[in-house]
Amino acid sequence: MKLSTPRNGLVRTSGGDPFRGSPNESSVEPTYEQWAEDHLLALGVTAAQVKSLVGMYGAQSRSLKCETLLRLAVHCGAASEEGLAKALAKRAGLPLAREQKMACHTLGDRVLSPSAARRLRVHLLGTAAGTLWLATDEPFPPRMREAERQIDESARGFAGPYAWSVATARELEHEWSDSSHVSIERAAGEDRRNSISLWVNQAIDLGASDLHFVPKEHALEVKLRIDGVLLTHQWLPEERREETIAMVKMAGGLDVGNRLEPLDGQSFHFHRGRRFKLRFSSLPSQFGQSVVVRLLDQSTCNVELSELGMGAQVQRDFERLLELPQGLSFLVGPTGSGKTTTLAALIGKLDGRSFAIRTLEDPIEYRLSHAVQTEIGMGLTFPAALRSLLRQDPDYLLIGETRDRETAQVAVEAGLTGHVCFSTLHASDAIGGMIRLMDLGLEVGPLLAACQLFAAQRLVRRLCTTCKRPVAEAAAEWHRLGLAEWAESPLWEAVGCPACRGGYIGRTAVFETRWISDFEDLLAKEGVRAAPLCRKRAQEVGATSLLQEAARKAAAGETSLAEVRAHISF
Repeated sequence: MKLSTPRNGLVRTSGGDPFRGSPNESSVEPTYEQWAEDHLLALGVTAAQVKSLVGMYGAQSRSLKCETLLRLAVHCGAASEEGLAKALAKRAGLPLAREQKMACHTLGDRVLSPSAARRLRVHLLGTAAGTLWLATDEPFPPRMREAERQIDESARGFAGPYAWSVATARELEHEWSDSSHVSIERAAGEDRRNSISLWVNQAIDLGASDLHFVPKEHALEVKLRIDGVLLTHQWLPEERREETIAMVKMAGGLDVGNRLEPLDGQSFHFHRGRRFKLRFSSLPSQFGQSVVVRLLDQSTCNVELSELGMGAQVQRDFERLLELPQGLSFLVGPTGSGKTTTLAALIGKLDGRSFAIRTLEDPIEYRLSHAVQTEIGMGLTFPAALRSLLRQDPDYLLIGETRDRETAQVAVEAGLTGHVCFSTLHASDAIGGMIRLMDLGLEVGPLLAACQLFAAQRLVRRLCTTCKRPVAEAAAEWHRLGLAEWAESPLWEAVGCPACRGGYIGRTAVFETRWISDFEDLLAKEGVRAAPLCRKRAQEVGATSLLQEAARKAAAGETSLAEVRAHISF
């Protein structure tokens, strides 16, 4: 297949050949260095900078682990990775890889070995309308032709055309590194692969966060957690129970023969152009092994704070954190309350080109384009990773979770020494988060000096605007819940229609924020006994609580009192 042949589905810009740098190039194809220099100049890199990069290329690029001239330019700060990818895509008339929607490919390593993929800087994305889509971070025509030639020779059963897209180098590195993990396509036979892939795809399409395989006495129940609610998706007969559990465990790289111990594993999956990390957990139960698959969307986080449902004052409190010179702030709430999403949206407001942004997470749930992210695991703990990371002098630091005294102690030290730190805690409300740190045994003085904001968060389901209906006796419902001050406000309840799931579509967040400076005297004097006094003071000064914020959303018709009752403590 020749690159000059038009490809079905290929996106082109007007007047340009997608396999050449510009429409006015001569018929003589440039060398890689000439091609790269031309693109760098078009990107705005000065001629002097390009000359310096060319001088370094070859002599120092190997020691810097930069295989190409464009990678060297990014390494030296002459271009940003994201800006380079967008510029290359625009000049070549190609789409960005992350924007493509397609089915998972099944050709894999059979047609392009990992070493060849790295050498040619290419990754097989998937198929759409019979076209095989590939991604590269450097659309250099000879490399692209070589990749197509190798696939033509290896995949003799593939007769469809090719289409190309542009990815960032970091995205390609993630794909290449995945070869060390078990993938769904290689985990089981063809029939089994289709079954597990189908379940995962259905879960993603329905917006599920978890996929549960629950053994019953005479059946296997497949359940999905959607908008925080666990729903039955399918029942399988008893004769398929053991086989299905074994298939799911194989897909996660778990030891199928080990049925007596808890096991953890992971795999990766592509669906509709999105990349997911699947985290598997198996646990022995009465009628067999229970397996849960957590679906983590690895797409770059593009959520804005304003999209999370926070009020104007809460949003100002969060944005104020980014203006502080140092300090430690916490977002508290139960598992699954959206804390990571909120912190990712907050970090996303920072300019990564001007600040050193680092994260420690378990697991990494979102790709943050301007942050260096480290995943805890394989012997790496939060305290050890945090101490090492502080030696790299980050400006902003996100600690996925403060679980123990040692992690909390190092986080406090970071907040006192010129770093702006964010983390999460498990606590019932913002005041409870302050008390939780004292329960861990931290000294009150450094704690009060380091900490800034404590925010609590919950998620409640949104009412379907198509079928929700007003509650007839709204005043009585408000009084029954002890919210008499809202008695004059309307209420709506869930009904259910073809457009929704039981009367709800999606979720919105409920917040409360507390600055520790407003309670310093009480915390210093009373210690862990200060919680009731702090909550009383917050009420006296008119600070909005989780319950009041949830009531406001119920009165506005965003959610129901049933959801408020289910997720907010009274």
